[in-house]
Amino acid sequence: LSEAACCLAKTLLELPGIQSVRLSAQNALLDGQSSLFLTNDSIVLSDDGASTFELPMALYFASDDGRYLCEQTLTVPTDLTGALPSYLIEQLIENPAGRRTLPADLRVLDTTIENGVCTVDLSQQFLDDMPQTALEERLRVFSIVNTLTGIDNVDAVRILVSGAPVERYLYLDLQQDLVREPSVI
Repeated sequence: LSEAACCLAKTLLELPGIQSVRLSAQNALLDGQSSLFLTNDSIVLSDDGASTFELPMALYFASDDGRYLCEQTLTVPTDLTGALPSYLIEQLIENPAGRRTLPADLRVLDTTIENGVCTVDLSQQFLDDMPQTALEERLRVFSIVNTLTGIDNVDAVRILVSGAPVERYLYLDLQQDLVREPSVI
């Protein structure tokens, strides 16, 4: 199906004035997603005639002054679609932007997406390396939430630690599903 999606998008992108195409399908038929946003830059054609594409995803890291989250775009290969939440959090942990919001020794134990909620199970380091201020806590939690709610079929995020809900992190109640928080960006 990815070849068909790329061919359709490439054809439409040839029309004057068209710079991007969004393809939608029921039942997540587009490589595990319900819709795809494509540009000429997101479609990579290889020499062997097979077409693949990549998705731009936003990661959120702390700003240099540590007061806000800053967006950094990462191009993600579509073969990661099923493991996309884990991959994105691992990128936050590896911190390619150099502005750490998550502990370096944090591990992603599991991720699932069901009914628009991405459940993230993190290792004990999430609690062991507790933020010291409410601002650090908000940046840490919402770097995860704002990044994962950038996935098309994710509206909210539930954070677990070692399989168990976290009643209270520092000040935030993590037992509830968390939604994107634009005020920290």
